[in-house]
Amino acid sequence: MKAVVTKSPNQAVLVSDRPLPKLRDGYILVKTTAVALNPTDWKGVNSGKVDDGTVVGVDYAGIVEEVGPNVSKPFQKGDHVAGFVHGCNSSQPEDGAFAEYIVAKENMSITVPDSLTTEQASTLGCGVSTVGQGLYEPGYGLELALPSAPIKTPEPLLIYGGSTATGTLGIQFAKASGYSVITTCSPKNFELVKGLGAVEVFDYNDPECGKKIREYTKNGLKYAWDCVATPDAARICAEALTSEPGARYGTILGPKFPRDDVTYTATLAYCGIGEDFGKGGRSFTDNQKHADFQAKWWDVARTLLAAGRVRTHPVSVRPNGLEGVIEGLTIMKEERVASQPENPFSQLITNQEIAIVPSFTLESGVTLYNVPVAYTTRGKLSPKGDNALVICHALSGSADVADWWGPLLGGPGQAFDVTRFFVICLNSLGSPYGSASAVTDKDGDPSKGRYGPEFPLSTIRDDVRIHRLVLDDLGVKQIAAVVGGSMGGMLTLEYAYFGKDYVRAIVPIATSARHSAWCISWGEAQRQSIYSDPKYEDGYYTFDDPPATGLGAARMSALLTYRSRNSFESRFGRNVPDPSKRQNINGAIKPPSPSLSNEHWVVHNDGHKSTRSSQPPSQSNSPTPAENNAEIEFTDPQFHGATTFTKRVRPTTYFSAQSYLRYQGEKFVTRFDSNCYIAITRKLDTHDISRYRASPDSASPVRDALAQIQQPALVMGIESDGLFTFEEQKEIAAGISDSRLKTIDSPEGHDAFLLQFEQVNRYILEFFREVLPDIMSTPDVEGSSGPDGVGQITKNSTFGEAEVEDITACFYRKASASFNKSQDSVWDAPGADNREEHDFISSKIWISTIGGIIFN
Repeated sequence: MKAVVTKSPNQAVLVSDRPLPKLRDGYILVKTTAVALNPTDWKGVNSGKVDDGTVVGVDYAGIVEEVGPNVSKPFQKGDHVAGFVHGCNSSQPEDGAFAEYIVAKENMSITVPDSLTTEQASTLGCGVSTVGQGLYEPGYGLELALPSAPIKTPEPLLIYGGSTATGTLGIQFAKASGYSVITTCSPKNFELVKGLGAVEVFDYNDPECGKKIREYTKNGLKYAWDCVATPDAARICAEALTSEPGARYGTILGPKFPRDDVTYTATLAYCGIGEDFGKGGRSFTDNQKHADFQAKWWDVARTLLAAGRVRTHPVSVRPNGLEGVIEGLTIMKEERVASQPENPFSQLITNQEIAIVPSFTLESGVTLYNVPVAYTTRGKLSPKGDNALVICHALSGSADVADWWGPLLGGPGQAFDVTRFFVICLNSLGSPYGSASAVTDKDGDPSKGRYGPEFPLSTIRDDVRIHRLVLDDLGVKQIAAVVGGSMGGMLTLEYAYFGKDYVRAIVPIATSARHSAWCISWGEAQRQSIYSDPKYEDGYYTFDDPPATGLGAARMSALLTYRSRNSFESRFGRNVPDPSKRQNINGAIKPPSPSLSNEHWVVHNDGHKSTRSSQPPSQSNSPTPAENNAEIEFTDPQFHGATTFTKRVRPTTYFSAQSYLRYQGEKFVTRFDSNCYIAITRKLDTHDISRYRASPDSASPVRDALAQIQQPALVMGIESDGLFTFEEQKEIAAGISDSRLKTIDSPEGHDAFLLQFEQVNRYILEFFREVLPDIMSTPDVEGSSGPDGVGQITKNSTFGEAEVEDITACFYRKASASFNKSQDSVWDAPGADNREEHDFISSKIWISTIGGIIFN
């Protein structure tokens, strides 16, 4: 059979000639269906103290093949089971989990409850065993009350490292025992641990973490369980525990504890097997008492799991069976977990990073797991972490600021000065460009498929909440300013409610305090365009055959709101393009001249994505057009006399304005997803800053909510904007006490904030110099300064709403049906690609606390 075994020096290798393990007393023979990796696996391999040929792995799930002698539990052949085995055990080299067939001790095995998948069950072994020992085992752990006999009056319990695989289980079991669980973790995991039952969470990076916990518990914390077991963890626990007698500290790896007046306990899950063994140069004997406890404990755990009172830790499922285990061991050793696979749209964004948030609960109450959040950064974070400049993108934008606001991004004299600011843009939920959306895998699990139309409703508030988790992880302590237009302006307003101590200033541009009926109606019309496409299939379409016609029509509808009527009239009027360059949304070029046999059908269907392979024959009773060169006389009733034309032409039905819209629709469908478009427009519909912030009886809820914003604000609007009107910008400015209202002078409509770079740049610089003098007055990194002004403006923007080029020329070329980012211009701004300044963060955030990387 195949098995992963140890090999000198410090290696794990896959062999295929391993004999089946011998079935011993008290054991069952199991055919594995899934295994989970834990840090103890690679540490055992890397220890150099395990004999060659020893099977690796501790966590498993599988099917019983045979029940050994003297097994007291009612296991039968065919039962689905899971549990813990002793991997990397030189005393019994065949006892590991990473093999096609394994032997497992009955006392640390259970039948899998129907509520758990095989993959979830495979993660239980090490975590459940350790929780039992550390929290409950008499004479070994903290000796807490079991969940089967909970305490009646809650007592505080600190679980240090609550977001670890063991910590998440510990929180749930301790809650079931009646304890008030306090925990520590990184801020990005606060939502996860609170959702599991923690009553309060503290950031372990806070220098006063331990002190604050003691203050919170009023010096009444008697129990601390350390799931991280580092010197810093032990120190914080010591500072948090009560100064009164009777305090107890439990841990899993045995770090030195700085207080002698506290009872110290350390546990080792392998002792639960009940057999003698050696590890790390020590001998562990007299383990039967631990085995007896584990037999009872696993039954208690199964009851809670079956009842749904305890959930497994979020997992990342990986392919390739035992072959994949080798890679998994390397991944865990390097303390990283692979991110979401790219989708066709995220591949369009170069040099972005993907943060994986283990768990996040949306406003709707739905919890997402292994949530990807795409982001880009430029510049360098200050030592105090207080120079972050957050840029928020619009509906169809991405995290690539350089693409749509590139002229503002660069060095001194540009608003987004990377020599002074740590410029970061985070992709919103629902977008196809890397963050969790319809095109990403459900809970990060490829075996579950992509969300598609089942991606849950997310809100603007969800965006800023999950973005803050990533910002916290990057070390951002304070945001200097948030800038955003359109949908990005909505995020900008929501950021303000984090408070002025976290966000110093805001710049909302061409946006609204709540989505208007006008905007909601346009969004509905655009969604109906997508729904009406037969290829939409209720959202269960494939990437290869999407509802392109519907999405293209939705985009064309949106463009009518991005530009003003006068903009279209002045740029296009009734101009007529070259008829041979006509385009459909699907990219097909219409025949240059319809046959006279059925000209009416061609004219009527001009611009339609026809399913016919050829023109239908003309009906016998169809009117026949006159010959094109026939002379006719036409008498205008407003004049006397007649005018003679030497050549007949039918009235024009194809204009430059149509060509522009079709080109934009065609371009859009190559870089956006229909389900994502639906999800984001619904997100916009939910936007209302007064929701839960103003009294239901208030006659002016928006004004009441705006009055709560304390930061200085620069509000910019466009008088020709018909989507987010200038009146709405005046309302925002009037509602914020410390605000300034500026007008972007342009006839172009809503798109002007993406076109009038010089004005936007000037207004933002003036504002920053007023409200952020400490940042703006510091010399730039080169020690030089530059005149105010925007960077080079390129011909087009890939992901912004606007097109910078002469849009009247668009119909003279055909957009590439296959979108190649390298062939499209990007903003060429000084400093826009200062990747060498990213030494303060890793290339990706690898969340290493995910307890089971599953291979099946």
